Amino acid sequence: MTPDLLKGVFQGDDFIVVHGRITYNDIFGIAHWTTYCRYVLHPEKISEECMRYNETDSNDKNPN
Repeated sequence: MTPDLLKGVFQGDDFIVVHGRITYNDIFGIAHWTTYCRYVLHPEKISEECMRYNETDSNDKNPN
């Protein structure tokens, strides 16, 4: 990362965006997933495009 880019990130002119998917099994052995998108240093400036990526499965098949 160049000094100018780093300066832009801290000033809020440039952004570091982290996105991914987490998969896991709950206590009942049911598989779940969630996706996320987040601006690292300025989460208050998150874009609509990034927000649309945030999602969670609808798998609520609890055996109890």
